[in-house]
Amino acid sequence: MSTTELAPQLVRQLKRAGILDEGELPPAEAWRKFLRAVNEHYRQAESDREVLARSSDVAANMVSEAQQRLHAQKEVLRTTLSTVAGAIDTFSRIAGAEDPTEVESIEAAKAETSRQIEKLFGENLVAQDSSGELSGVKANLVRLADELVRLLAEMSEKAKLKRELEAARVLQQILLPSEEPIDQPFVRVAGAFRSMAECGGDFWASYDLTEGRTLVLVGDVTGHGIPAAIVTGAARAASATAVALTKGNVGAGEILAMMNGAIHQSVQRHVMMTCTAAVIDPRASTVTFANAGHHFSYLVRAALARPLVAHGPPLGAAPTAQYEEVTSVLQPADTLVWFTDGLIEAENEWGEQFTEKRLRALCQRVASDGAVAARDGILEVLSQFRGKHPPSDDVTVVVATIK
Repeated sequence: MSTTELAPQLVRQLKRAGILDEGELPPAEAWRKFLRAVNEHYRQAESDREVLARSSDVAANMVSEAQQRLHAQKEVLRTTLSTVAGAIDTFSRIAGAEDPTEVESIEAAKAETSRQIEKLFGENLVAQDSSGELSGVKANLVRLADELVRLLAEMSEKAKLKRELEAARVLQQILLPSEEPIDQPFVRVAGAFRSMAECGGDFWASYDLTEGRTLVLVGDVTGHGIPAAIVTGAARAASATAVALTKGNVGAGEILAMMNGAIHQSVQRHVMMTCTAAVIDPRASTVTFANAGHHFSYLVRAALARPLVAHGPPLGAAPTAQYEEVTSVLQPADTLVWFTDGLIEAENEWGEQFTEKRLRALCQRVASDGAVAARDGILEVLSQFRGKHPPSDDVTVVVATIK
């Protein structure tokens, strides 16, 4: 057979294999060598197919195992989220209760959450986790439960404190006079108290004394909150007791001395109180005043304000104390103004204080408006001055106008 009888495609393949020359067929040895090469090729191809088949089986098994692990991890994640959601729901019910300690024990909630975590992350599951990620997740969940317990405990304490503060605030409001004016034949008194917190440390009171006299007290306790409110309660009780024991026959300096002894005995100098007392006498047309370390009150006459100066130590500073009394003559249309330092030390958003100078000018402007209007005018101007700046102290203003 000549090359011309062979198919052209076969000729090309034989030439590519290097066993066919132009016009002649290769000798037998070349054919044998060719066949061996072809046979080796097919044997190698078969071996490659077997390797590929085995590789495919291994890959299929690996994919199957990966799918199983992924399914297991998804189940763990789902159960984990369910456990966390259940814990949050339990803790939310406790936190949303009016009294968290009455709905369910916080420690019991933590114990139940811990039990669920242990059930979820058993020893076998954690042991199978070579990366240690599950152990880290478990530790984080335990820390989450501990943090929730801590927050709930704080919330419970704050709830108790809030109830105590509310009770103290209500009690303090009961002890303080209302904002309705106090009318006497000789004088009209109007006061107001503004607390910076639930409980304040300011105090004011008015009592009817013998012979038609009127006693006005204004005080300020150092500090704020429940301790300050307790001292104001003690001051109220001490002043009321002093008026009752003397049957209304008490002077300004005398009542401060009695209040000083009661407050010192109650707080042992841990807390002190500034206070000013004034006795308005219609028969003598006078005001007799004494001062226990408090800001001087003003007497406004003919649009001119002057301080009523008297000196004495704060209440509670010593077991006993003496307070000088100073008397000033009153005239019709005179106005008396008492205040606490929360008014003159109030700041606006730029850090500027209201100051006593501004208050004195304001008193001279509003004194002729009457006790109620003057009091409200002072508070309104203070509010405008302060703007959105939060108060840093309690404010008390008391105004008395002589008829």
